[in-house]
Amino acid sequence: MLSFVDQIGNHYEILIFIIVGLISIFLVFIALKFSNKRKKLEVSLDKQIERYKEINALPIPNAINKIEELASYNSSYTSRASSYTQRYLDNMQNFSSPISELISSIKSSLNENKHEEAKTKLKDLIVSINAFEKEANSLLTDIKNDTIDEEPLMQEIDRIKKAYNECIERYQDNYNDLVLVSYKIRSLMDNIEVMIREAEENIQIGVYLETKEIVNKIDKEIDYLREYLRVMPNLINLATKVIVIELKELIEKNNIMQEDYPIHHLMPIKRIEKLKKDVEGSIEKIKVLDYDGVEPLLRDIHNNIKSLSEALDHERDCRKEYDSR
Repeated sequence: MLSFVDQIGNHYEILIFIIVGLISIFLVFIALKFSNKRKKLEVSLDKQIERYKEINALPIPNAINKIEELASYNSSYTSRASSYTQRYLDNMQNFSSPISELISSIKSSLNENKHEEAKTKLKDLIVSINAFEKEANSLLTDIKNDTIDEEPLMQEIDRIKKAYNECIERYQDNYNDLVLVSYKIRSLMDNIEVMIREAEENIQIGVYLETKEIVNKIDKEIDYLREYLRVMPNLINLATKVIVIELKELIEKNNIMQEDYPIHHLMPIKRIEKLKKDVEGSIEKIKVLDYDGVEPLLRDIHNNIKSLSEALDHERDCRKEYDSR
């Protein structure tokens, strides 16, 4: 019996050490578990705070400012600007302020190590932020829908300006060949410029439907302009230079041969008068940018001039052959 007590006494210090060790391990485990729980709550809170910041950073004020700016030019936007402003203020009152207070409350609970309380409040925070995010995105979407056509229309105007500037360059490069129609071309270009300015002004005041119609008109006018600039230089050169020179040479040839050669059967004067009228008619059509059927007519005139000239040459050759006998 004494031996057993002695053994206990001998191991008493070891036993105490073991017990203290186990208690220490238990306390460390509890502390770690406690610390880990707080860490998870803090991480979750930080995540929600980041979401809250992102929602507050949505460009809603700028979007509302845009509607208010439109309202200053276009009264149809006045009621919408007021409605959007009120919705934004309601969101700030119903969500933003309570969320900020709830975040502060959760931080206080964590600092006081009230983890369950903090966990419950965190669930409420998530619900509030979800609702805030939904309302904020809905408001921003509604505002953007009121100006949804603006960006595409601005891109259309940029495209039109580029196409128009290309036409201007082509006009300037071919100016000498377009003098005959420069007034009409410039009138068309002035009209295009007026419509471009009108479209830009309409976009600034939020008149999008009419702007789309104007853009369509400008596209058609630029198509006409582009086609005129493609066709007219060649037609004008053919009508006012090539054919006029050919006709002048034909008239001179006829005048020289009129008295000395038997060419009355060719009716050159009558045919020349017809050719002159056809050339003048073609030029008058070109002046008003009407080129429909003009090129085939000019080709016919060219062929008829050539045919009559060759017929006159034939008569002259026959006379030479006759005189040489």
